[in-house]
Amino acid sequence: MSKPVSFKVPPSSSTAFRFQEDYDALFYNRFHSHPEVQFSYIVSSHGIASIGYRAVSFQPDDLFVLGAKVPHVFRNDQPGPAAHALSILFLPETFGQPFYDLPEAGIFNKLWKEAERGIKITGFEYKSLMEDFRQAKGLARLILFLELAEIVHHHPRKSLILPVLPGPANPGDQERMQAVYQYIAENYERPIRLEEVADVAAMSPTAFCRYFKSRTRYSLVQYLNTYRIEVASKRLVERDLPVAQIAESCGFRNLANFNRQFRAITGKTPQGYRKSVRSVPDTK
Repeated sequence: MSKPVSFKVPPSSSTAFRFQEDYDALFYNRFHSHPEVQFSYIVSSHGIASIGYRAVSFQPDDLFVLGAKVPHVFRNDQPGPAAHALSILFLPETFGQPFYDLPEAGIFNKLWKEAERGIKITGFEYKSLMEDFRQAKGLARLILFLELAEIVHHHPRKSLILPVLPGPANPGDQERMQAVYQYIAENYERPIRLEEVADVAAMSPTAFCRYFKSRTRYSLVQYLNTYRIEVASKRLVERDLPVAQIAESCGFRNLANFNRQFRAITGKTPQGYRKSVRSVPDTK
């Protein structure tokens, strides 16, 4: 199993912001975190993003805003289009507390708090803003960033990825939890036993159960079911395969259990979900 990593984005003396363009066959596929807030716009490719303890699908024109130290990984489907994303990384403390004390800066305090839970906007209409930011210098770059933050704050399709913030962290928590998330992301397609995940965390099964729920508000089984159903939802829409085959490809060996879990999490049957999503016209 790959060891999770904690990134330190190289600082720059010439700008408070770092612009990054990823364009390759695959996104970086290891769980990682960094102290910067990250705005990432998906230009092409699609797949599953694991954000903290949740898995969500991504596709072109999605925008993600991830708070400082939020562990994440984007895994694009293969075969498929090349992974292409535009990202802005920024240390919130760069502005300094006097800035955040300004009445006009209230949206930033709220936005960074929301980003701790991860923000996703589907069909983000401002790709041009991200492209303009890449070329901008000096004050123009700062103005564009302020504009982007305001748009995200007020966007009608903004959704928070994590239902609640993770539980309180202790020293070593982040690396341990990232290792667990990484293990599940790499093995969800097969049955996973509690004992093997506990071993990844270097804990007894009983201690791990308490620990995992205190950090995620989920039991391990609930987390696995939620992760697998998210992947299954995406495959139901994109692939013309029987429901039973999709269920098995996502780690469910019992079709009745898959149907039950799918309805509990999405409110629909697998077939009902497939029909409802495919019947929605593409307005882009």
